[in-house]
Amino acid sequence: MTMVRKYSKKREAVLAALQARRDNPTVEMLYQELKPRFPELSLGTVYRNLAILVEEKQAVNIGSFRGQERYDGRLDPHSHFVCRSCGRIEDLDVPDTVSTIFHQIESASGAQPESYALTITGVCAACRGKEKLARASAREAINGSNVKWNTNEEDTVMKKWVCQVCGHVHEGAAPPQLCPVCKVTSSHYAEAGQPPVEDMFSKDLETEQLAKIIEGEESAEPVAVKKWVCQVCGHVHEGAAPP
Repeated sequence: MTMVRKYSKKREAVLAALQARRDNPTVEMLYQELKPRFPELSLGTVYRNLAILVEEKQAVNIGSFRGQERYDGRLDPHSHFVCRSCGRIEDLDVPDTVSTIFHQIESASGAQPESYALTITGVCAACRGKEKLARASAREAINGSNVKWNTNEEDTVMKKWVCQVCGHVHEGAAPPQLCPVCKVTSSHYAEAGQPPVEDMFSKDLETEQLAKIIEGEESAEPVAVKKWVCQVCGHVHEGAAPP
């Protein structure tokens, strides 16, 4: 014998509130919505009436999401969209292809499908908008910091310096003390677009003396022959001065 339950105004209100929503609310969400209309309403009352509605097939418990049971007042076939960011659940209407699948299942196996549940996970429109805003704010912050840095350093002229030994290019107000590639000193760097730096040995006393001797300004004197070793490749040169 089927039990006939007494009419309940609160149960009717719970069902009406549930059917009016498309976000598949929790017990707590329905309780907060109905509490202003029913000050004496308790959370347990909402839970019990939902259980009755599900038992009587007037509502559906679609499962637990993030530890809370969610309920649906729609009984027609439809799907759900779950936002992985905020946890929001929304009813989703998609083209009806399930009925065709049901027929195929019945024809192939003889089974009789009765229902289905399709849940799609992604990012809802509201969260997508927040993510775009956050990315835009981050870009503005980065650009703002760059502008501030340029403003603070406006008196510093950034130049390009080219190592005359290995060709390494350095950007800065001055050349590096040591080339990171071939390890020669800053004297081997020249500003890009400028004539090469003067050879580091051009000021050497013996070289100047040799130049004067060649020009005839000084009398030729015996010149000591020395061995010169390239600090980059190890080449050995014999002479009064390095090559």
